[in-house]
Amino acid sequence: MDSFNRPISELKISQDKVESLVSEYIEERVSRCKHISRTTLGSKVHLRVTQAAAGLWLSARLMMDEIQRLPSPQSIARQLQDIPVGIAQLYQQIFSTMERSFSPLQLRLSQQIFLWIDMADFVRVGRRSLDRNLLDLVFQAENGGEEVFDSIDLARLLCSPLIELRQDENEKFKVEFVHHTAAQFVRMCDKERAFEIPRILKPQRLKALYRGNTSVWFFEKSPKSNLLLQELRSNPYMRNTAEYFEMAYGLWNAFFLEELPQSLDTDEIIAASGLCDKLTEFLLSGRCLKWIEMAIIINYAFGWINLHENAVEALDAAHDGISSPFPSFRRFSIARTQFFTDYTYVLSLTGPTDTWVEDPLPMPEGFNTRRVAAQLLSLGKQWTHLYDRLAYID
Repeated sequence: MDSFNRPISELKISQDKVESLVSEYIEERVSRCKHISRTTLGSKVHLRVTQAAAGLWLSARLMMDEIQRLPSPQSIARQLQDIPVGIAQLYQQIFSTMERSFSPLQLRLSQQIFLWIDMADFVRVGRRSLDRNLLDLVFQAENGGEEVFDSIDLARLLCSPLIELRQDENEKFKVEFVHHTAAQFVRMCDKERAFEIPRILKPQRLKALYRGNTSVWFFEKSPKSNLLLQELRSNPYMRNTAEYFEMAYGLWNAFFLEELPQSLDTDEIIAASGLCDKLTEFLLSGRCLKWIEMAIIINYAFGWINLHENAVEALDAAHDGISSPFPSFRRFSIARTQFFTDYTYVLSLTGPTDTWVEDPLPMPEGFNTRRVAAQLLSLGKQWTHLYDRLAYID
């Protein structure tokens, strides 16, 4: 036992040793490139990448991944003349190389991957990783409702080397960033204006609106949402709610917006206007009622107050958004204010709420004149027995 009390020596790896190991790794990668192995060009690749990597294995790996994708000696020579300095510049170059070969549809599909991959950014209840089932839906929504052959293979084709497809203990694939610095770079593009944003990442500044519109497609048009609602009506206490929570929080994340980002360019303003208008129409037209019914069944059956909390948060955000300088966002905020005022009233009357809500809220002015408000109340009353039964058991 005395040996556990001896001082522990600090393990140090010298910079020279690290650079030597990284150089050996690059040399091994070059040897596997049959067109440049044992050539003068291969030696130049080894030298330049070793110098640029400066002992960073991730930089070496990503640079060699890029070089292996190039189709000719001339393209490799050009790449060596433009070796990036620093990890941010490296990611810029990788994205630029990727998107040059994309068709318009491939570009939009790759944009969707980077909009949804960071699930922990917006999903409060549900998956924390993008998996095949969610990827299927995201691609289907962007592909005009048509399913793709294999979403995992397509993600690998479109986004390698910046993502990895890992299998969990149940042998299910998860789509993840290759490294935390890749995730940081993507998040930088949500805010940063100091460098040119790659086209793949242009939607990042409006990511909540883009994800919200994908969720609108799911709740309006996806056959999976139709099937899920039928199953919930038959068995309100079912635990397998498929992709409901992830798609619901795609909506909530948009409804929680208090304002649009500052300094949007012309293209972003046009995009934001269309996205806001679609979300506004989703609420005012009543096409949201399938989502509303699912939410009510799931939350009433188990006595969860999350639905009420989210509705209150969305209402508060909507109040803030009414003063926006963007007309479409103002319209969206006015619609949210009216909708969530009615919705929180219905929830206080028929379902589980926070403990501070002791009595139902007063009926909003003009409630009985609004068709969607009446439909909300009808759904609340239709399923209130689930919550009443739970309260009685307690």
